[in-house]
Amino acid sequence: MTTVSDVMDLDVEQGEHAQQALQLQRMNETLERIALGVDGLTRRVEQLEELPEDLWPMVEGITHAVTRALGQLEADGILARGPAALGALEALTRPEVLAVVTQAARATADATADPGPTRGLFAALRDRDARRGLVRLAAALAAVGRAAPEPTDPPPATLAGTPERRTR
Repeated sequence: MTTVSDVMDLDVEQGEHAQQALQLQRMNETLERIALGVDGLTRRVEQLEELPEDLWPMVEGITHAVTRALGQLEADGILARGPAALGALEALTRPEVLAVVTQAARATADATADPGPTRGLFAALRDRDARRGLVRLAAALAAVGRAAPEPTDPPPATLAGTPERRTR
C-alpha cells in the first residue's frame, strides 16, 4: 500500500517543517490502520453475503426432515394426542400435585421393603388416609387408561394353566 510519506517523500529529520511532517506521518499511519480495517470489513461483508447461499441447502434439508418426521407423527396419531398430553403435563406440575408427590415419595422412602403378609395390607387400609390415597390412585389409573390408545398388538399370551380374565 502506498503511503502519504512515500508520495511526498517526507523526511522527518530535515527542514523547518519537521513538526508538521511528523504529524503527517502519524496521520498516515492512522489512515493505513483504518484502510486495513476497512479492507478486512469489506472481505467479511462479502463472506457474509455468501452465507445465505451456502446455508440454504442445509435449511432446505432440515425443513424436509422435520416435515417428514411431523408427517410420520401425524400418521401415527401422536400429534392428535398432543393437547391431552400437554393438559396432563400441566395438571401434573401444579403445586398441589407436586406437594402430594413429594409426600408420597417421602412416605415410600420411609416404608420398609418387605410389607409382610397380606393381612398387613388390610391393616394398613384401616387408616383413613391410606384409603383415600388408594381411591385417588385408582381414579388416576382409570384416567390414564381412558387416555391411552387402544393397543394394536395382540395381548400377550397367558401363562399355561392360568385362566384368562375377562374385562367388562
